[in-house]
Amino acid sequence: MPLYRSTAIVLRRRQFEETDKLLVLYGREQGKFSAIAKGARRAQSRLVGATEPLVYARLQLATGRNLDIITEATPRHTFAGLRTSASKIEYALYLAELTEALVDERQASEELFDLLLSSLYLLENRSCEETVGRRFEMQALDLTGYSPELSRCVVCRAVRPPERPASYSPAHGGILCNRCSTGQQEILAGPSGVLEGMRCLLTLPAHEIDSFSLSAPDQRSLRRILRAHISYHLERDLKSVKAIERDEED
Repeated sequence: MPLYRSTAIVLRRRQFEETDKLLVLYGREQGKFSAIAKGARRAQSRLVGATEPLVYARLQLATGRNLDIITEATPRHTFAGLRTSASKIEYALYLAELTEALVDERQASEELFDLLLSSLYLLENRSCEETVGRRFEMQALDLTGYSPELSRCVVCRAVRPPERPASYSPAHGGILCNRCSTGQQEILAGPSGVLEGMRCLLTLPAHEIDSFSLSAPDQRSLRRILRAHISYHLERDLKSVKAIERDEED
């Protein structure tokens, strides 16, 4: 079987047969793909440490008929610091699940890979989990073609001045002016500060993450808009969101 190498992040793993793991991976060159780690559930396996969720690893794989097989795996970073905090690990698992949901098999994007990797480092080393999550959402949506329209009404294309609020329609994928929002169903309030915050997050560099701030009400509004937008376009709710929502309610 032909061999190849991949630098990848483990998005998800589940048990497969008696001693194997089935992994969903996101590779820098390959995009999203699945592979079998044979014997990786045995405690003495050389693959154990590199085949857990969120591990950033260097892999060697053999091309299989249906699924590729991991023959070697070396962890480059295990993100052990994420596991010291419930909120950090919950957000990290959410980013992994969202990445898996946004892309098709073998749809490679080095920009999305780098965004996911840098966001995991940010979560491990900073305390602003929600800001990291919102930044990832906005930039990942942009990279995968689901970016919300924030500057113009999605119906009449009227330009929204930066200081003006607007209604937000997940079904339309963006803002609606006062005239076009009349009679529309399932629209959300879009305060001007929230809409401008979303625009800022689209281009916010990782090293400026601590400079971003919104009031508590605006954070809640931003959270509602993005969750509704993502759920509508994915046509489902992500499982990992439930754990984050429980913490927000506490």
